[in-house]
Amino acid sequence: MPLILIKNNLKLMLRSKGILLMMCIMPVITIALLSTAFHDLLNSSFKLNGFKAGYNINEGSIYGEYMDEITAICKDNDIILNAYPDGDGEELLKSKTVDVFLEIDDKTCTIYKSESNLAEATILESIVTGFFTEINENITMMNYQMENGSYSNSGLEENAGNIATFQTIRLATDPIPDSKDYYGIIEIVYFMWCGMVSLASVISSEKKNHIDERIRISPIIKIKTYMGYLFPCVLATLVEVGIALLLSISLFHIHWGNIPGSFGILLLLSIAASSLGIVLFYICNNTAITIVVGWVLIFAMGFLGGSFQTYMYSTIPDSLAMLSPQYFINRTLVEFSTKGNSTYALPCVIWLGAIIAVSITIGLFLTDRKGRRRAE
Repeated sequence: MPLILIKNNLKLMLRSKGILLMMCIMPVITIALLSTAFHDLLNSSFKLNGFKAGYNINEGSIYGEYMDEITAICKDNDIILNAYPDGDGEELLKSKTVDVFLEIDDKTCTIYKSESNLAEATILESIVTGFFTEINENITMMNYQMENGSYSNSGLEENAGNIATFQTIRLATDPIPDSKDYYGIIEIVYFMWCGMVSLASVISSEKKNHIDERIRISPIIKIKTYMGYLFPCVLATLVEVGIALLLSISLFHIHWGNIPGSFGILLLLSIAASSLGIVLFYICNNTAITIVVGWVLIFAMGFLGGSFQTYMYSTIPDSLAMLSPQYFINRTLVEFSTKGNSTYALPCVIWLGAIIAVSITIGLFLTDRKGRRRAE
């Protein structure tokens, strides 16, 4: 392998101040801007803790004998329900003795709630309404049986088993990263795709000095010529984005979680981006056009995959988002950060492996074809 070719091309890539600025500084600026803009969206807590509720009930109410059961149901759902026989709902709320208050008579139930406890009031209202509805249905059924002479002396107690019960089912949900962690990971991935732009400095230099023509007519095996592009681009991308990654960790304290897994994904990504970039430069055969085509392709993958709007709250259907390899890369690395593992890791590796295999195959074919054309 022509190590001197790899060394010279790597020097050309790392000497470009414009590319270095874009690859090392722009990711940090983008992380700062997006994490600030979406701070409230990703840093909101949706957890509802237990709360306190109170009630008073008219003496002789048909619901009185069931309050112990309602209290037990509330307890199972982290709600403390206490009786306040002489309590005033408004005063108890103002003093913050309770978060919600029920006033129950023979036919109605009045709920006292404040603007800050609307969610709690809705939960308690759902429990009480459902319970009392079942009681009313049983009473109606008993009255009907009595009117038709089919009533059994067991009374309402016989139908107590028909009264609804309530339970809390806690579902395991994926943890949501904060905005700095999310965009600190996502934008590093996005700019790693942009690493293919490093090839522009080499291609431009070769055309300017007619080096490409001398390489094509030389006896160097074409696979070595191809690797002379691929290896330096991979190394340059890792160096440039690595600087941005270290800066973002230092400035924003980004948590990457599964370090070996994350590094492995980023390494595959740098190879995929570089090999794809070589194909684009060969096909377009023009530096400016290649950069435009590459930018459009990367932007489209990022838009679908959650590089700008988060994939958790994206309005793009999953069936469409999954057409982008960026979705699997983003989700894998974010879940590595929040959970330490990801079920999307295998599809992510398959996607990147497929891109690498196809791009290298096409790249070698185009390298050989151009070499034969020059030889002719």
